[in-house]
Amino acid sequence: MLAQEMQFRLVRLGYAISACLQALLPRMVASTLDPEDVVVVLSATGYTPEMVESARIARQYSSHGVAITANHWGTEHAL
Repeated sequence: MLAQEMQFRLVRLGYAISACLQALLPRMVASTLDPEDVVVVLSATGYTPEMVESARIARQYSSHGVAITANHWGTEHAL
Protein backbone atom coordinates (compact mmCIF):
# COMPACT_ATOMS: atom_id res chain seq x y z
CA MET A 1 0.00 0.00 0.00
CA LEU A 2 2.80 2.40 0.88
CA ALA A 3 4.59 1.59 -2.39
CA GLN A 4 1.46 2.37 -4.39
CA GLU A 5 0.94 5.66 -2.57
CA MET A 6 4.52 6.65 -3.33
CA GLN A 7 4.01 5.62 -6.95
CA PHE A 8 0.89 7.80 -7.26
CA ARG A 9 2.66 10.84 -5.81
CA LEU A 10 5.81 10.48 -7.92
CA VAL A 11 3.79 9.97 -11.12
CA ARG A 12 2.00 13.24 -10.40
CA LEU A 13 5.42 14.90 -10.13
CA GLY A 14 6.33 13.56 -13.57
CA TYR A 15 8.64 10.67 -12.64
CA ALA A 16 8.58 7.33 -14.46
CA ILE A 17 8.02 4.84 -11.64
CA SER A 18 6.97 1.27 -11.10
CA ALA A 19 5.91 -0.18 -7.76
CA CYS A 20 6.82 -3.87 -7.49
CA LEU A 21 4.74 -5.61 -4.88
CA GLN A 22 5.92 -9.21 -5.37
CA ALA A 23 9.19 -10.81 -4.28
CA LEU A 24 10.54 -11.87 -7.68
CA LEU A 25 9.65 -8.86 -9.82
CA PRO A 26 11.93 -6.34 -8.03
CA ARG A 27 14.98 -8.50 -8.79
CA MET A 28 14.02 -8.75 -12.44
CA VAL A 29 13.45 -4.99 -12.70
CA ALA A 30 16.71 -4.25 -10.84
CA SER A 31 18.68 -6.07 -13.52
CA THR A 32 17.32 -3.68 -16.19
CA LEU A 33 18.30 -0.40 -14.51
CA ASP A 34 20.77 2.21 -15.67
CA PRO A 35 23.13 4.48 -13.68
CA GLU A 36 20.61 7.35 -13.81
CA ASP A 37 17.89 5.21 -12.16
CA VAL A 38 17.07 5.21 -8.45
CA VAL A 39 15.68 2.28 -6.45
CA VAL A 40 13.54 3.06 -3.41
CA VAL A 41 13.18 0.13 -1.02
CA LEU A 42 10.31 0.30 1.47
CA SER A 43 10.08 -2.12 4.39
CA ALA A 44 7.78 -1.87 7.38
CA THR A 45 9.49 -4.81 9.10
CA GLY A 46 12.99 -3.35 8.97
CA TYR A 47 14.76 -6.05 6.98
CA THR A 48 13.40 -7.96 4.01
CA PRO A 49 16.02 -10.21 2.39
CA GLU A 50 14.31 -10.09 -1.02
CA MET A 51 14.37 -6.28 -1.06
CA VAL A 52 18.00 -6.17 0.05
CA GLU A 53 18.90 -8.58 -2.76
CA SER A 54 17.04 -6.40 -5.26
CA ALA A 55 18.93 -3.31 -4.06
CA ARG A 56 22.25 -5.16 -4.38
CA ILE A 57 21.43 -6.19 -7.94
CA ALA A 58 20.50 -2.60 -8.78
CA ARG A 59 23.82 -1.43 -7.34
CA GLN A 60 25.66 -3.90 -9.60
CA TYR A 61 24.10 -2.00 -12.50
CA SER A 62 25.35 1.31 -11.00
CA SER A 63 21.87 2.48 -9.94
CA HIS A 64 21.39 4.56 -6.83
CA GLY A 65 19.37 3.34 -3.87
CA VAL A 66 17.31 4.75 -1.03
CA ALA A 67 15.92 2.62 1.79
CA ILE A 68 12.99 3.69 3.94
CA THR A 69 12.63 1.16 6.71
CA ALA A 70 11.86 0.53 10.36
CA ASN A 71 15.37 -0.72 11.12
CA HIS A 72 15.43 -1.94 14.71
CA TRP A 73 18.74 -3.80 14.38
CA GLY A 74 21.23 -1.04 13.72
CA THR A 75 23.41 -0.83 10.61
CA GLU A 76 24.65 -4.41 10.29
CA HIS A 77 22.07 -5.02 7.56
CA ALA A 78 22.85 -1.83 5.65
CA LEU A 79 22.67 -1.90 1.87
